[in-house]
Amino acid sequence: MVSMAADLALLPAGDGDLYAGDDKQKTISGTARVLDADTLLVNEEEVRLYGISAPRLTDWPWGPFARAALDSFAHGKTVNCLVVETDRNHRPVARCLMPGDDLVGDKTLGEAMIRAGWATHERLVTHGRASDDMTERYDNAEDDARARKVGIWGLQ
Repeated sequence: MVSMAADLALLPAGDGDLYAGDDKQKTISGTARVLDADTLLVNEEEVRLYGISAPRLTDWPWGPFARAALDSFAHGKTVNCLVVETDRNHRPVARCLMPGDDLVGDKTLGEAMIRAGWATHERLVTHGRASDDMTERYDNAEDDARARKVGIWGLQ
């Protein structure tokens, strides 16, 4: 199995082309701006994080806290995103990494949000996909967040 980090290691650092690679493995790289708890703006393109469900900004009190968590992980930092699919709004849905960041390391931003307790694993998306290596990691991250009662699990 090839890791996502290996796939993304081939990307240029910093703001480059919006998409690189073939049609099946599109990547988006650049400086991130956080729009909400599961959506980034990378090179003026909205990118939704793959495999997670996070509170909307209007979901009080969780929404603003969840957005702030993603902001702490990604805002103003270079992200590399491997596009998995597009959503019903025609936005790319991607697994995004922040290479070399001590806070997230080799985890996806989605996994970091789940582990911090500010997102849940969107199981209907990831389970049953033969090529999806994130299912177990996302399940473990959510179990860990629940056990530690962090994020939304601590506000109940």
